Order: sequence, then C-alpha cells, then structure tokens
Amino acid sequence: MNIAVKSTLALFLLCPLTLRAQSRTALAVAAGPSLPIGRLRDTQNQGLDLNIGFIRGSDDSPIGLRLDVGYDRFPGKTIAGVKKADLKFVGGTADIVFSTSGFTLKPYLIAGAGGFKMTSGTATKSTIRFGFDFGIGFTLPLASKAFFVESRVNSVSQHNAKPLRYVPVVLGILF
Repeated sequence: MNIAVKSTLALFLLCPLTLRAQSRTALAVAAGPSLPIGRLRDTQNQGLDLNIGFIRGSDDSPIGLRLDVGYDRFPGKTIAGVKKADLKFVGGTADIVFSTSGFTLKPYLIAGAGGFKMTSGTATKSTIRFGFDFGIGFTLPLASKAFFVESRVNSVSQHNAKPLRYVPVVLGILF
C-alpha cells in the first residue's frame, strides 16, 4: 500500500476515537415533588415526579441533547366532600440543553417537546397529548459522578381546553 492509502486508513480509524473521547454521554435518574399549577392546581394536590434521561453532549459545545421519560402522579383533592380522581402523566421528551463550562457549579437551561399520556384514576382510557417543557438546573460534579437540581414547567395540551401545567423540582444523579 502506498503512503496516501495508509494515511487515509489511519485517519479514518483514529478520528472516531478522537470524536468519541470529546463527547459525553450520561444516564440521569431523578426524583422529587411535582407541583400542579394553573387549572391543574384546582383539582390536584402536590404529586411525585420520577425521571430517567439519556444525555449526549460535548466538551467543545455548550449545547447538548437530552431524551427523558418521566412519570408524575397527582392525588386528587377533596372538594365539597367529593374526592377528585388521581391523575398520572407518563411523558417522553426530546430536549436541548444549553450549559456553561469552566465552573464547578454548572448552570444550564433546558427546553423541548414530546408526548404525554394522561390517565385518571376513574377513566378506563388514556389519551396521548403533545406537550413542551422548559426550565433551569445546576450540576455539581463529585468524583466520577455528578448531582443535579432541576425545575421545569411542563405544559400538556388539552382538546378544547387550556393546557394542564405542572412543575417538578427534582434532585438527580448522572452516571
């Protein structure tokens, strides 16, 4: 083989390793209270949020991608002696993460869209609705892992009604 073919082959084999070394991939697991806001607050009490995410970013760029699956459960309020049904949301979102670098405590903004499946305690069917989220968080690296605190506004569209909104405030760990 001539030198050009060997150089091209070496470049082809080494470049993916270099690119892979500069990128970051993490698994995020988080939980915390979820606060109903707007009209959801009229019928539901504070709930619980559980979240698992897959994060992909690069040391060279402040922009990353995050894919999340979340579960939120809101117990129904008792109004005039009548207990409202519990509501559950299972959502999947694709988010863009804007972060800063060079700080030990690393702030970031997050925003995205996805689908949310909503079920109530009394309903036999569920509906899948479009929704979006946006929020802010802080990451603190410790040893080989990192912890984060995050809050997002989730807005789930409704047919012929205003959207349902809630705000999870979570503490999580990145693996």
